[in-house]
Amino acid sequence: MKVYCFDLDGTILFKNNNNYHIYPQTIKLLKYLSSIPSNVLILSTGRMKVDNAQYAKIRKYFHFFGYLNGALIYKRNHLIKQYSFSKRQLQEIALYAQAHNIYTIFQGISKTYTMVNNNNINLEYYSDYNVLINDYQQILNKKISSISIITKDTFFTSFHGVRLYPWKLGGAHLLPNTNKSDLLDTFKDYQIITIGDGLNDLENLKKSDISIIYEDSPFVLRGIAKYICLQKDKLFDFYEEHDLL
Repeated sequence: MKVYCFDLDGTILFKNNNNYHIYPQTIKLLKYLSSIPSNVLILSTGRMKVDNAQYAKIRKYFHFFGYLNGALIYKRNHLIKQYSFSKRQLQEIALYAQAHNIYTIFQGISKTYTMVNNNNINLEYYSDYNVLINDYQQILNKKISSISIITKDTFFTSFHGVRLYPWKLGGAHLLPNTNKSDLLDTFKDYQIITIGDGLNDLENLKKSDISIIYEDSPFVLRGIAKYICLQKDKLFDFYEEHDLL
């Protein structure tokens, strides 16, 4: 029995000039793997929602979904686990954001709350986050599973019991004390095969029997990867060549 775990952005879903695409061989691979009844396919991503036609083509092939780097876990369309920040954590992060004029996004399952403290940040990318708040007290009793800190520089400030994923282009993603790999712990009797391309895939790759990265993945991942895939558009051929099907 095998578990196949896939990261999304930069691993199987790519963006070019604001257009998303998935390579035909990747779709062929997912379709083939999902056709074997004993296989389990997991999509593990830092995103909350993926609303584009390309993703819709492959969603049906997955059995489990780990959104927000594991803070929300779904089996098909059913939520089976949600990790949330404590009221104390929300208060600590919100007070810090207010004190430093940081634009902050608090995300739950159905609603996102945005606290804007800095008019110098380009908000064009975040225009879909339209539930604005001006007082952090408004979110203290909400189930918040993800916080995005939007700054011009990479953000490294740590908070107690909170996982921090800094972004290269500025800011960071904050999560409750969980990570993308928690879902893999439920498949101890399976051979786990994971492919990922980013630092937030580190724990998934560590817990896997076979770990795969791309040639341009962060250098730190090379120490734990069993295989390095050189051609992102030839994923089916790669899995077949290395007897991973």
